[in-house]
Amino acid sequence: MSFINPIFLFATAAAVLPILYHLVRRLRAQTVPFPSLMLLQATPKKLVRKRRLKDLLLMAVRSLLVLLLALAFARPFLPAEQIPFVEARERESVVVLIDRSFSMRYAGAFDRALAAARERIDAGGADDEFALIAFDEEVQLLSSLDTDPVVHRGALRTLESGFRTTDFFPALQRAEDLLQEAQHDRQVVVMVSDFQEAGWTGALENWHLPSGVVFETVDVGAGDVANAYVEAFQLASERVDGAEILRSDARVAALGAAADQTHTAVLTVDGRTIDRQTLPGRDSAPLSFQY
Repeated sequence: MSFINPIFLFATAAAVLPILYHLVRRLRAQTVPFPSLMLLQATPKKLVRKRRLKDLLLMAVRSLLVLLLALAFARPFLPAEQIPFVEARERESVVVLIDRSFSMRYAGAFDRALAAARERIDAGGADDEFALIAFDEEVQLLSSLDTDPVVHRGALRTLESGFRTTDFFPALQRAEDLLQEAQHDRQVVVMVSDFQEAGWTGALENWHLPSGVVFETVDVGAGDVANAYVEAFQLASERVDGAEILRSDARVAALGAAADQTHTAVLTVDGRTIDRQTLPGRDSAPLSFQY
């Protein structure tokens, strides 16, 4: 057993004070002159012995209270390695990667990601250090490796989802760089994302985390969703007979359940509908508007 404030152990000596008080109180018995004992009733010896027992118990309780108070201020604790049948927990250096790409806005995925990051931080030990990274196709360091969970919770409160695409490679690279400054031998990278397939670029084919680094994933996606989006857009103009003709060329992609559906693309300018086209459900389809 160890103590956080061992200096208060000196106060345990005060436990003898109730004992001294008890002994002094016994020695101060006074003799009172009385003219006659005829009208007094003798006290039974049994009652006297009972009174003495109560005094001894009261003295012991007083001494015990003083002793417990001193121990409470000393704040005793038992180190984890001294507790039987309890395995000592290894300290961790953890980098949490939080996906904030545009797809995370779907069906509350980003809120689930923030909750999962908080839960991972709260599950850490007092000496575990964390770092937070937000990413889409770019990387933002929210907090460096630190053991104070308040710092990381504050960083999470400022994080918002974005409108960019997903790229896992830069975030993993940044996590590897951060772990080079880690204090603990056990190092963990936690990626919280909906794991869009487009995020796995070719740069990851010949790259891997250093040996010994644990990689954990937290999938906050909504399963196989209908994902249709504009993957390219180009605007061109030309003059014909004094009039300006604008041409909008785009390419629309459909993934998951959306690949089996038809879609309607609508071009609006300043809130006014210019044209609309119906597209078949397939992986990728071009469309063009001219006006």
